[in-house]
Amino acid sequence: MKKTVKRTHKRTEFQELSEFIRDHMVTKTDLEEKLNIKLRPIIKTLEVHTLTLAEIKTEVRDIRRRLEVLEEQVKSMTGYSKEIDHLLDRVAKIEEHLGLRTGR
Repeated sequence: MKKTVKRTHKRTEFQELSEFIRDHMVTKTDLEEKLNIKLRPIIKTLEVHTLTLAEIKTEVRDIRRRLEVLEEQVKSMTGYSKEIDHLLDRVAKIEEHLGLRTGR
């Protein structure tokens, strides 16, 4: 008779433990909700930075194009072409930094 009581007692402890774990276990949905809440501002910041970077890339490409046109127009004028070459080198460094091109 003692064995039966012991088994029932152990079974009850096991059931209580099982219920406790089930009641306090985090679900996949809970984790997804918490993760989405935490990631929302990060994603928003990344979207803003992505748009800003796209604008910068467009502007740098435009500067390069305009400098190349200007260089062609003044290539026979001493001094101007040196300045334009210097500016093109600086634009190339910016482009490399932004991953737009790998050199001039």
